[in-house]
Amino acid sequence: MMKKRGKNVLRAVSFILALVMVISLADVGTAEAKTKAATKKNIVVLYFSGTGTTKATAKRIGKKTAGKVIEIKAKNPYTDADLDYGDENSRVVKEHESAASPAQSTVRPEIANLKAIKKAVKKADVVYIGYPIWLAYHNLIQCTQA
Repeated sequence: MMKKRGKNVLRAVSFILALVMVISLADVGTAEAKTKAATKKNIVVLYFSGTGTTKATAKRIGKKTAGKVIEIKAKNPYTDADLDYGDENSRVVKEHESAASPAQSTVRPEIANLKAIKKAVKKADVVYIGYPIWLAYHNLIQCTQA
């Protein structure tokens, strides 16, 4: 009889422990979901792309980070002729040769969607900025300040 009683007590204790574990695990899942929701960041991915390569990369980053992807649009869009590095008279060559370094250049292409960019950046926790490398330097549009 004592053996039978001992088995019943063991079963009851095992059942109670199993129940406590299930409740604990359910609570951990809920707490984890709450923590993830509380720590979700507002991410913005800004990019400028002359040929589409940077655009594709920005979209991949946006997808991986669940970020809002925004193109930096030049008020005066770049044409294929503007992007011809081999032509001394092309827009990109003139922009880069306008000073000893891009940081010193007074050439700052206007941004068509600057208002939308400022609004998104103001709300963001994290901002990624993507741009192509032109003539061994970054292009000048992302140096434009408001």
